[in-house]
Amino acid sequence: MARETMMRSPLLILAAVFFLSASLSMAQEREDYRKLSIDFSGSVLKPRGETNQWTSPGYGSTSHLLYQHAGLLGAHFGCRPIRRFQIDAGIELGANVVGARTDNIFGSETHEYRNLFLLLPFGGRAVFPFVSERLLISVGGGGAYLGVFEYSDINWEIGVGDGWGIYGMGQVLYMLGESRRIGVGFTSRGYRARLGPGDLPGIKTLENWISFGATLSIHF
Repeated sequence: MARETMMRSPLLILAAVFFLSASLSMAQEREDYRKLSIDFSGSVLKPRGETNQWTSPGYGSTSHLLYQHAGLLGAHFGCRPIRRFQIDAGIELGANVVGARTDNIFGSETHEYRNLFLLLPFGGRAVFPFVSERLLISVGGGGAYLGVFEYSDINWEIGVGDGWGIYGMGQVLYMLGESRRIGVGFTSRGYRARLGPGDLPGIKTLENWISFGATLSIHF
């Protein structure tokens, strides 16, 4: 039941955002706007969840902090079929340093561990333009894939955790110049998904990740 609810949630979010946007657009006077956009973002990811401990299965490793703050770089593509609704798809990549940890694979050895984060959000948003498209405020959500890949200083892939879930977002953009092609602002996203190692599908935790950062937006 929980899995079915998680799978339906992105569609329900997207449908709600679309109908809200369409209703507002029908009641608004026609005005030119740019329909395509690419957002480049730099943000900080704060992972939170049911557990913040991880023991790599089968390797005799001691538990260590996996979900720590990470820096993210992202690119998001948008299409506005109507003025107040935008379809989104993007990719975000991040990394952090877990720190030193003692392993018991070949005796007691200490190594540095790093995490790589992959986030793939896809969905839609309601767009609220002000001052003739000078100020754009948007909120939305949809589905997302989240992955964590762990590596040590000896280049071994120690653990992989991934899963599917949902996300919600909010953004404020200020468009520069008369052409309003370039915008700067801030974006925040919240992710909720069940993650676990791919080879042990029964072991999953419910995770909540939050990101916030600066955005450079190019509109066409």
